Amino acid sequence: MIRSSSFPLHSTPERLVSARNALRGVVGLALACTLAAAASPADSSAQSAADTSVSFVSQGRPAQARTQATSGAAAADSARRAAWTPPPAAAETPATDARPASLADLNAWLQYKARHEIPALPDEARLFYRRGLMAYQSGAMEDAIQLVRGASQLDPSFTHPYVTLGGWFLLKEPGQAMSQYAALFEAARQSFTFQLALEANTFYATVQALFLGLLAVAFMILLAHNHELRHRWQERFARFAPPGRAAFWAWVLLIVPFIVGIGPALPVVLLLGLLWPMLKWSERTVYLMLVAGLVAMPVLISELDRLGSPLREDREPLYGVLALQDEHDTAQLGARLATLAHAHPDNAFVEFGRGWVARRGNDLPTAEAAYRRTLELWPDDDRVLNNLGNVLSLEHRDDEALDVYDRATKANPFNAASHYNRARIYTDRYEFRPASEAMARASALNFDLLKPYQSQVGTHEALPPADLWIAPPRFWSALAEYHSPAGELLAVPPRWRTRIECVGWPFSLAVVLLAVAGIVIGTLQHRAMPLRNCGNCGRVVCRRCAARRREIALCRNCAAVERRAEVPEYARLLLNQYQRKVRRHERTVRTALAALIPGFGWVAHRRVFAAWLLLAVTAAYASVVFDLATPFSYEPRWSHPDVTIPVTWLVLPWVAIYLVSLLGYFIEAQRERARLAQLAQAPPARRARSRRVTSQAA
Repeated sequence: MIRSSSFPLHSTPERLVSARNALRGVVGLALACTLAAAASPADSSAQSAADTSVSFVSQGRPAQARTQATSGAAAADSARRAAWTPPPAAAETPATDARPASLADLNAWLQYKARHEIPALPDEARLFYRRGLMAYQSGAMEDAIQLVRGASQLDPSFTHPYVTLGGWFLLKEPGQAMSQYAALFEAARQSFTFQLALEANTFYATVQALFLGLLAVAFMILLAHNHELRHRWQERFARFAPPGRAAFWAWVLLIVPFIVGIGPALPVVLLLGLLWPMLKWSERTVYLMLVAGLVAMPVLISELDRLGSPLREDREPLYGVLALQDEHDTAQLGARLATLAHAHPDNAFVEFGRGWVARRGNDLPTAEAAYRRTLELWPDDDRVLNNLGNVLSLEHRDDEALDVYDRATKANPFNAASHYNRARIYTDRYEFRPASEAMARASALNFDLLKPYQSQVGTHEALPPADLWIAPPRFWSALAEYHSPAGELLAVPPRWRTRIECVGWPFSLAVVLLAVAGIVIGTLQHRAMPLRNCGNCGRVVCRRCAARRREIALCRNCAAVERRAEVPEYARLLLNQYQRKVRRHERTVRTALAALIPGFGWVAHRRVFAAWLLLAVTAAYASVVFDLATPFSYEPRWSHPDVTIPVTWLVLPWVAIYLVSLLGYFIEAQRERARLAQLAQAPPARRARSRRVTSQAA
């Protein structure tokens, strides 16, 4: 809303009208000089702009030469009006209060936004951004740049245009690219919504990737050690069933927990607990990390709910105030805020939101009362003081407004809006020098603040006041003190809500019980039936099925091979042949699994932490490709246009992941072959002891 004069324009004396028009032209020229100096290279700094503007307006002192300035301005204005001719009808753009009729006229929307002092037009900004991308894809580079840049002006908090323009300019005009990235940083610094969305989605994506990677590594450990797990069950089933049927029921007992509908986490916790005595410390560490992550799942969900609470209208302390920055004033919205203010009189966010909405609806008494109440709750908040000064200025209480602006600048000397608003009042009071100094100071502190008002420089329209939204640190402080209501975690991502892992503390208790039960039962079973590896082929054997041959233990198959020979030399030859056959089969299976499953080659050689890192990266990339990494959307409007991503950019990361996985596997396999070759030359007793700690994957 344009700041109105004290009198209707048609009833103001012609001399005063001419004087005011001339004065606005002078101050507009001073502001233009300031803007040009701030946008010029380093040799014309903000200080030189201030000196230029001050020297320009100081040619006539306000107290002594106001009559001459007024009469000269009146003559100049009369001559300008006589010489002015209207533009052609086709190019005429009437200054109307109505919204532009066409969604294709970017300039009309920019003028509409500036004329009505609208902080942002999110829907229109995203529409023009989409058209800019379409123009870029069709090869119209200039139109694309204009549309995308206009989108950033329609909604300064919309970060996509800055990233897009930075990418376009990065190789062609690095300076322009750096300016876009600087604007992106400034928008991110000023926007709590962007910061919150970034933190919430980063937290979610990180937790999801690490947890899925950990669960995948644990499952691979279970797959690599399935022989040890099934062997005890098979031996017990073999007491009352044939060997083939016993092996079948051992597989059934291993698979059934994963298909009964309790999810993969609980069966993995129980089965890895049974394998505890046979795991290395690195594998045990992964197991403990998995258990700890599952137990802490309610805490993680509570954190996600806390990050999702600011947009909830029924949650303290914001009660949906965060969404009011770009909302239009309506009777329903004003009534809701009035009800909230009555129900929560000590909530500063509600009071600020009420004042913000009332100011945009030109309900100045309500805005003043709300801002004054906010100041009682947030003493000396420079942004509240600035907005209160604007309300007082619009009520033509300029002296009170200047006092409030002075309090704001004392509370925060770097508040450019207060200096700018002071310049507006000084301009209307014909105080040229303070107006120019305040405007130069505002430009030096925050040049971007003055950009939306460039179109009104030198016109007959008064510069509108600059309001400031709540500072992000205020939101973060309130969010840090927020605690989710018990049993009301509604901000859980939709993909998690149906999972048993998200039911809360009962699931954590079940994880602890299963982990303890698995470790205890596995330890007792290992004492009752210790497992070891065959001294020849490396298969799992126990005291019941092993055949002792002096200092080594052989499995049933190796013992049968040895019995076919009549002399020890021939028996050793047959065992070596059978050993190579078994190893070749295991190597084939292991290589096939390593080629299909990223990281399995490392897990098969008991390098679990490298596999976890690779699988976490894989999970993160997969979540990005399938749009699973950003479930928290703090933009209630459509904002993501259809962008065609080249297939190469989708395939290359997968190829890189598999290449790293296979390279790591082949390196570990080469080390394993070298170790086995060295072991083959060792005495049989040492060979048998080393076989107990050798990794043999399925």
